[in-house]
Formats: sequence, structure tokens, C-alpha cells
Amino acid sequence: MLDSLKRVLSSKHQKFFESNKIITGITCGAISSDNFLRVYDKKIEHNKANAPYFDLAQQSDSWIRIEGEFKHEAAHAILEDLNGKAQDEVSQKLISYVVKRWFFTDSERKLIPLWQKLTDLANGTRIIPPLMPKLTDRLVQELKWFLVGGAAGIFYRIVQLFGKDEFLCFIFEYIESPNRRKHYSYKVI
Repeated sequence: MLDSLKRVLSSKHQKFFESNKIITGITCGAISSDNFLRVYDKKIEHNKANAPYFDLAQQSDSWIRIEGEFKHEAAHAILEDLNGKAQDEVSQKLISYVVKRWFFTDSERKLIPLWQKLTDLANGTRIIPPLMPKLTDRLVQELKWFLVGGAAGIFYRIVQLFGKDEFLCFIFEYIESPNRRKHYSYKVI
């Protein structure tokens, strides 16, 4: 791991995470610093039967998440740089802030394949593919979250208090008129 000046980051600025003796993530820098990086295997995080995105994790060959966290002066500089940019240019620039701040290399200081692909995206030599969400997969994941770890219990209590028919009528009315004043209130009869 190299910094923006291509110096090797000291071990005190890197923290590795593992599962079953396999490295699953790394952080670089101090969480309190202006620049902090997290790279981890999201598939491992969601590869548990009760995880909200278990099905998605099962379907994925690879699910690496890269988070560049910029604060204070670094964040202000980025916001100023992004001001007025088109959406496709913003995506490219966001990738470039990460790959220009940190370099993942092999022992010969050559970029690892993932970092090379990201660098190519940042430089515009590759096109960022549009996300093609699968609504049904996403909906299934959201429903699992809703039922297992989400608001289903609250809805159950509300139905107990107000009755199923009244509550469902309120929900349908609520969805059909999102711009009504005091939209969030419920009339107790």
C-alpha cells in the first residue's frame, strides 16, 4: 500500500481484518484524519442466512467494497472540484480521488489488477458501466429486511391498536397523496 507520494504506508497506518486466516479487509490511515480508506469483502459480511442481502451475496462472484472517506479540507476541496460537473464526470472523479490518494501494489510496486481497472476508470480509458438493478432481487432483499430486522413488528402493533382495515386504508391513502399538507398525521376516530 502506497500513499499519494508513492511511499510505502507504515504498518501503523494499516489495519487488516481476517476470517478463517484469509484477509477480508483493510483500512488505511486514521479514522480521525482527513483521508481514510476502507476496502473489504462485502460478500463475506452478507454470506449468513439471516443477512439482509444473503441471496445477492450467494449470486455474486465477487463483492468488494471500496470506501474513501474524506473530511475537513480534503472534503471541501472535493466538493469545490465537483461543483457543476455532470453525473458521469462526477462518478469518474470520485473514483479518481481514491486511486490518486492510495495505491494498492504488488511487491514490485505494480498496481494490482483491481486498482489498475479503477485507475483506468478514473482516467477515462474505461467506461463506467451503468448499474442494472434487478427490481425483483432488490425487492426480495428489502422484504427480508422488513420482516426480519425492520419495521414489521411496528406495523403489527399499529394493526393491533387501530385494526387492519383502517390501517390499510390509511396506508393506501398515504401512498396516493404524497404532497398533501400534514400528510404524516393519522386521525383517530
